[in-house]
Amino acid sequence: MEANNQSFFYNCFYSMDSDPKDILTFFSKHLPRRCGAGKLAIADIGCGTGRMTGLFAGIGHDVTGYEPDGNYYMEAKKLECENIRVENKGFLEIDEDSRYDAMLAVNGPFEYLLTPDDRSEALRRCNRALKPGGIVFIEAVNFLLILKNFKPMEDETVEFENSRVVKRSRHEFDFAADTMTHYDYFEHYRDGKMVEKADKTHRFGMFSLSELEFLLKLNGFGEIEHFNSYGGDTPEKPNDYRIRVSARKAE
Repeated sequence: MEANNQSFFYNCFYSMDSDPKDILTFFSKHLPRRCGAGKLAIADIGCGTGRMTGLFAGIGHDVTGYEPDGNYYMEAKKLECENIRVENKGFLEIDEDSRYDAMLAVNGPFEYLLTPDDRSEALRRCNRALKPGGIVFIEAVNFLLILKNFKPMEDETVEFENSRVVKRSRHEFDFAADTMTHYDYFEHYRDGKMVEKADKTHRFGMFSLSELEFLLKLNGFGEIEHFNSYGGDTPEKPNDYRIRVSARKAE
């Protein structure tokens, strides 16, 4: 995919992710309950173009956005100000000591870690980067539930002004490597004529909720809570197509 249109195409479909207003409302309750009231130091891991980074900063927190994709990083970098900094890093490049009150990975960046060793190392680095009692929050696909009820993805269309953008997706599974490869194909139409097309490939590591819980405990986390949506801050028995887990670093 060309550098100048990657952000454009995915920005068109941000509405397909979790609603940022719902996420912000959730964390406006969850963070004070788990971390205490007042200004917090937050890491927004896999921040993309900085959509949530700016919102967290807007409610008074100091936020560091981590984004490994160079194109997204350059977009997020434009948000830098007194209480926002952005680094061109992913989970496995985070190298901080007791800096953050909370490390948040919403909309699936943890899925890009392809092996159990990488997932464990990412959580080890998060534990090191958190202050005592800090939390890590991970949202990811519930791969086992997806596989149990798998259906090919339907085409998605977004229309605005005189434009129409179509996204077609397909998947390939490698069960020996526990990975899923996701292919996106985009077409941009203006006044009924296609003016641009692009494609993007994503490779994800498949893991279960029980593996994630095991790795969290292995790397020094406890007080694990589960949420089936961003609709409320009451822990629930997990049963959703997405995993949402909050875990605390030991004091």
